[in-house]
Amino acid sequence: MDAYVAVVGDDVYGRLLDLRDWLNEENALRGAVRLVEAPAPAERLGPAGDALQIVAASAGSAFVAVLVAWLRTRVGAVKVVVTGRNGAKIELDAKTVKALDAAALSDLTRELLTAAGDAEPEDPGA
Repeated sequence: MDAYVAVVGDDVYGRLLDLRDWLNEENALRGAVRLVEAPAPAERLGPAGDALQIVAASAGSAFVAVLVAWLRTRVGAVKVVVTGRNGAKIELDAKTVKALDAAALSDLTRELLTAAGDAEPEDPGA
């Protein structure tokens, strides 16, 4: 899988660091997550976190599980944009993710895995 995750809204840098910590706690993702830095804005002295890049072979399911768990624990308006290597973008917000039932969560997982380039092959017998 190869994907970028950007946080939209308030305290982007702090939330990116928090999400990075959550992702790095997962064994399958440890060492596969890095903060991609943009040039510093005029009002900031150092570089600012722009997005997280996740590059890990066969770790898509772990990534989705951690991302969903992280979003479900957020308070307030938190939105993320996941961009896959094929350019596909998926926007998620904490409020919507918290309300997903099992079937919708399964659909979201498939959609995220496909965007990240880590989709499970279709079962030809299904």
